[in-house]
Parts: sequence; C-alpha cells; structure tokens
Amino acid sequence: MQDRLRQLVADDELLTGLHLATDWPRFDAGGLDALDAWLTEHPACLIVTLDTYVKVRPARKSRDVYAEDYRISGMLKALADRHHVAIVAVLHLRKEPTDDPIDAVHGSVGISGAADTLWIIVPAKPKEQVDGFLYINGRDIVDGPQEFALQRPVTGGPLKADPAGTMFLSWQRLEVLRVLKEANRPMTPTEVAQALDKNYNSVKKLMWEMAIGGQLKSAGDGAYVPNITFH
Repeated sequence: MQDRLRQLVADDELLTGLHLATDWPRFDAGGLDALDAWLTEHPACLIVTLDTYVKVRPARKSRDVYAEDYRISGMLKALADRHHVAIVAVLHLRKEPTDDPIDAVHGSVGISGAADTLWIIVPAKPKEQVDGFLYINGRDIVDGPQEFALQRPVTGGPLKADPAGTMFLSWQRLEVLRVLKEANRPMTPTEVAQALDKNYNSVKKLMWEMAIGGQLKSAGDGAYVPNITFH
C-alpha cells in the first residue's frame, strides 16, 4: 500500500491525516455503526472511501435487488449528510459491454440511483489511443453528463485528462470520427449507425451534438465530415 501511495503522491505531507483500515465489518454486522462512531470521533474528516463497496455491503436477503441496494445506499448517503463528509463507494464494472456507462456499474441501478454523483472510469478499447474515459453525472451537474478522455503519464502516476485534440472526447464520439476517417467521405447518421451496428436514433442525436460541439460539420444532404484533426 505504501508503494502504491508513493506512486500517486510524491509529497508525504499530503498524506497527513490519512487513516487506512485493511479490515472492516459488513454494515449489517456493526460496520455502519462503527463508521458512524469513527466519524463522530474524527469530525475533521472530509472523505471516506470504501474500496470495494461489496466487501462491506450486507449480503442480499431480498429478491427485490433494486430496493435493497437503494435502501443500503440511502443509509450511506444519510450518514454522509449527517457528518458532512463525502463517502466514495468503489465498485467494479460489469464484464458485459454496454454503450451506457451507468449500466456498466456492477450491481443494480439502486446503487447508482441513491448516489449524489457518479464517477465512472471505462477502459479504452484497443484501437483508442487513450487509457480510458471518465464519465461524470449527478444531481449537481447542471450542464448534463460530462465525459473526459484519460491518459497515464509516461513517467507513471495517476491518470490525467489531456485537453489536446480528441483526447477530451468520449469513446462514442471517437468511434464516429474513426468511421468517418476510414470512409474518407461524407456519411449520414444511417450509414454511421450501420457501420457501428448502433441504434439509428442514438447515432443521429450524437452526430447532431457533435456538430453543435464543433467536432463535425455538415456536408449537405444530411451527411457529415470531421471538423477536427483526428489521428
């Protein structure tokens, strides 16, 4: 753990006040009450990270998975609100591919439904020249979902968002740009949807948003071409 921390944080002073617990009881075995008591004893605490959430989440006893996940997540939110801290519950992603980042979170949507904010890191596909994508959405994200491309520095350390070129684009937009580049001609949303084997309405809306955002430009007759340099 020390080796990993030193890769991420070079200045030891930044780790002042960091508490690590390598073992914690499940919430239904006194874990939630123990966390409540710990936060009461440490009022200066600003953030609690549960890594991973499934290690402390109670074993499911109900057939209504959504309701149970929402109830437990709601208890965590209430605890966070009471102590004025951020509680970060870390979960893995599903192995099944999906176009919606929220659907990629392992567990029912009851978990994500109770959260104030979702930060989802999706690994990049083999052809994409980045390490992954960060998707952010939540109640306080007034401008709608935000997506950022992530890349790890050559020297190591944490992933960083690169503002250059296409590095800020979501993987869906990179897919559209790649299809247009390979075709080397204007294409309609119907053609792009067929090439990607995606839903036409979703691709049409995405390409319209890309045109508004400046990544595509109209070539007439409902077709588009790239409007940015794409390697």
